[in-house]
Order: sequence, then C-alpha cells, then structure tokens
Amino acid sequence: MASRPNPATPFFRHDGGVTGTMPSIDEAGAPAESASASADAATDPILVRRAQIARLVDVGQKVGYLLFGVAIVAFVVTKIDKPTSLLTTIIAASMGVGSLILAPAIVFGYGVKAAAREDRKQAAAKAARAQKAGHRA
Repeated sequence: MASRPNPATPFFRHDGGVTGTMPSIDEAGAPAESASASADAATDPILVRRAQIARLVDVGQKVGYLLFGVAIVAFVVTKIDKPTSLLTTIIAASMGVGSLILAPAIVFGYGVKAAAREDRKQAAAKAARAQKAGHRA
C-alpha cells in the first residue's frame, strides 16, 4: 500500500503562511501520533526549514515548467510564422532560465520527499520498539 504524506508536513495558505500540520495517519488510516507530536512539528526547526524548502521547490517547479511552456509556444509560433530574432531569443532564454530554475527544484524536491520518508520509517521503528517494550512489561 502506498504511504501517505509526511504527517508533520505543514499545510500552507496561498499567501505563504502556515495554517497547521497535517493529521498523522498510518498505513491503515488510523491516527499514528499524539497531539503533542503535532505540536512538535510546528516548532521543530528542521521540519520548519523542510517546509520552507518544499514551498520553494513547488514555486520553482511551477516557474520552471511555465518557462518551458513559453519556449514551446514560441517554438510553435516560429514554425507557423516566419522565425524572428525575438522569438529565437525568447526560446533560448526560456529554456535556459527554465533549466536553471527547474533542475535544482527537482533535486531538492526529491530530497524533501526522501527526508519525509526517512522520518516515517524512523517513527514506525520507534513505535514498533515501544510496542514491543509495552508487551514485555
């Protein structure tokens, strides 16, 4: 079964503010963490920084793909109409700037997802150890 998003991932408003954290849900769909763990997610500087990076990644990907789209439209226009130096400049600039923005956004996006996945693994291992310790007592 596919895993759900990182439970500690903050929700973002369109104006960039954080509205709270996602509820923590395990593979079965049940709450996985206590309310105090959610409060820790809002104050943990690593999770806050990761959320900032995730927000920048999202913006970077949108801008990068938008610039690629501009380049494609300009290319189609050059094929339909007579190519001009302006269209050629738009194509080259859009592809160049789009690549400079999109490449790091993709790489950092994978990093954020890998860190969230690792956090989920560690939380599951910790819960399993606690459950084993609880059965022994």
